[in-house]
Amino acid sequence: MDKLSKLAFERLPMPLATGQHRLDYRVITLPPLPTLYLLLLPLPLVVHIVLNILMLLMPLVSNWIRICL
Repeated sequence: MDKLSKLAFERLPMPLATGQHRLDYRVITLPPLPTLYLLLLPLPLVVHIVLNILMLLMPLVSNWIRICL
């Protein structure tokens, strides 16, 4: 009985505490990382598209400037 009570005392609080801490850490650490990655992943694509649009619009803008001047 003494060994069983020691095992129960040692085993029960620890998994509960670690499980709660793990859950808390998961709640704290996991959501920001995917959101950051989701925000950062399309950035090169957005920059690429914006630069391409600017490159396509540059001749038009230069023509408008020539016409206006």
